[in-house]
Amino acid sequence: MLVKGKGRMSDCVVDNAGMGGNADCTHFFGTVVQSGGVIERCTIQRYIYTNQGGASGTHGAVHVEGTGVFRNCLVKDCVTTQVASGEAKRAAVLVSEQGVVENCTIVNSKSCQPGAGLTILSGTPTVRNCIVWGATLGDGMATTAVRVIGTATPRITYSCAPELTAGEGNTTADPQFRAKSGVPYRFGSGSPCYDSAQKLDWMDESAVDRLGNVRIYSVAPDMGCYESLSGGLKLIVR
Repeated sequence: MLVKGKGRMSDCVVDNAGMGGNADCTHFFGTVVQSGGVIERCTIQRYIYTNQGGASGTHGAVHVEGTGVFRNCLVKDCVTTQVASGEAKRAAVLVSEQGVVENCTIVNSKSCQPGAGLTILSGTPTVRNCIVWGATLGDGMATTAVRVIGTATPRITYSCAPELTAGEGNTTADPQFRAKSGVPYRFGSGSPCYDSAQKLDWMDESAVDRLGNVRIYSVAPDMGCYESLSGGLKLIVR
């Protein structure tokens, strides 16, 4: 699936169950957003790429490139494993050039390499207000959730991942996910991700999260794709 130019994909579920690859594909993505396209308030899940050889290249559930924007999305349960070559770059979400990833939750990602959740390929992309958590290797051992390759110089701010020991507003603390109203990967007011994100230009009174709830409920937006509706009171002064 490709979204580009003036294209916009909103409020969708891309379920890749049954879709996968095991050939030596140089590039294999479930969803691509590029050249000003926007994907927002979507769930991308169950992407699988299991390569049996030593192919290089890039493989993942989502590739954000050029000036593409990936916003308010949940990416979960993605698998990119079995590679013999260190040249391959595999993750649930890959970002390059001037791509933007903001207010996304990337969880339960499995890869054969570091950066199973989010891998920065090149350029100067922007990652902000995101949660990247629960990354494992193919054998179930923990691995890094975020990886920056080569000369890439991303700006990663107001985000949560085990590796984010530096950067404005970042935290390595456990987001304390809990299922609420049957929806996993949410959290309450005790989470370090609560009221900890940066307010962005698109977050006006009409802006909503992945579930359609108001994007800023309390004094500041939450990290990730869901806004917590606990621990505060939404007041609108007109």
